[in-house]
Amino acid sequence: MFLAILSVVPSNAFCQSAEALAARLAVMKKTTDARFSSIAIDEAGKLASVDDAQWLLGELAGVAGQAGDRKALYVGRASLLELVGKYREAASAWEAAARAIPGVADARCLLSAAACMLAAGESDAASGFAAALSFCSPDAATASLARLISGWAALSFGDAQTARSIASAAMDNPEPRVAVSALLLARAAAEEPDREGYDRLLSKRFPGRPEAGSTVPLALFLMTGSLTAGPMLATAPVGSTNVGDGPVGATFFQVGAFRDEANAQALVARLARLGLEAHAGRKASSGLFVVYVNAGQDAQATVLKLKDAGYESWMMDGIP
Repeated sequence: MFLAILSVVPSNAFCQSAEALAARLAVMKKTTDARFSSIAIDEAGKLASVDDAQWLLGELAGVAGQAGDRKALYVGRASLLELVGKYREAASAWEAAARAIPGVADARCLLSAAACMLAAGESDAASGFAAALSFCSPDAATASLARLISGWAALSFGDAQTARSIASAAMDNPEPRVAVSALLLARAAAEEPDREGYDRLLSKRFPGRPEAGSTVPLALFLMTGSLTAGPMLATAPVGSTNVGDGPVGATFFQVGAFRDEANAQALVARLARLGLEAHAGRKASSGLFVVYVNAGQDAQATVLKLKDAGYESWMMDGIP
């Protein structure tokens, strides 16, 4: 009897909270509901732990009857895994989302998977995905970004010449996200004396963009936009502070996300002591309290100050 019970309980279920397990059982009863993915995402948003939320979405994606529901749940899980820096798992979730709907795989989800692989140090796998995407993507911008990921992979192998060549071919691309990503790669691959010139060019062409020497994940996610792609992380801040109330053209960097508002406000206070204009806003779709800072007049200096204090950050695109 004991073995029979174990055979029907997921092997990783014992690592999750009682609330997550209860939510799984409740939502499993609604697999035939036309709003299944929305119900699942709502339940995940009520959980106190991001780990519980991403686990729940993965569990429910596996039993979703409709391909569209599976994709939405995998995308939500991938976004949450990125939020907590679990890039290998995020890459797998993005790949599952890309292939959830039969037919041609979703190129943008595969691009996000490649970015996460590279962020996790899996340069070979990232390069393979990117090479395929650069030739078969129906979207020219996605194909260009995939080639730039190949450039970052080459740079990680010590091949700065190839990285510079790939970057040079994309620096004048009419799509701003491609062009700024190319400049970031060119700057990273340049010799030290030449980097200052790229810094000036970045500031002139793309004022407000983050400091070019930031971590590879930040540069990659500026390229793919994957951190804002999932339904769990759709930007819709509400509450005492509204990002949309900032000045037109203002740039904001996200520094953290918390279930507990008190923890978010504590980080706001720490950032304020660094001389940064910090705020906390709640995302209606996920329930997370997001801590972000205004980049101010010198975005590069702001990112450097965050890095020096030990904080990772990324640009918040798509602010309403």
